[in-house]
Amino acid sequence: MFDGYIKKISSDLNVKIAYLDLTEDDAHYLPTLDIIVVNQNLSEFEQQKAIIHELAHVALHKNEHKLYMVTSRMHRRMENEANNCLIEQLVYHYKEYTEPENANWIDFMERYDVDHEHEFIVKEVMTSAYYGSEQFRSFVD
Repeated sequence: MFDGYIKKISSDLNVKIAYLDLTEDDAHYLPTLDIIVVNQNLSEFEQQKAIIHELAHVALHKNEHKLYMVTSRMHRRMENEANNCLIEQLVYHYKEYTEPENANWIDFMERYDVDHEHEFIVKEVMTSAYYGSEQFRSFVD
């Protein structure tokens, strides 16, 4: 689903991806090694979501990994930024396969298994992606 995107971005960022048997995390980025480690036990789709999230960390936070580890405020901020990037990519994918008249933020969240805590950003990104369509208002209602 996102293979081409993942290959291009990981190549552009010069980061490797390894699949291992992780017990606690879906994935994490090791900045000193420039590698993303992904739980091999996840479904292919869940692996791709985890990789896109971690690629966002690489692109946005590569040189801030010490702040990520030290302060909970920075940790939360960086996680939110990576989640927002993931949601944007998922919305772009959804838009490729969903006509504006059929687009619905609830359908999107269910289809892509997006946690309800991200409802605000989903509505915001979908509103932007579908701006001008008749369904535009339904995203924020």
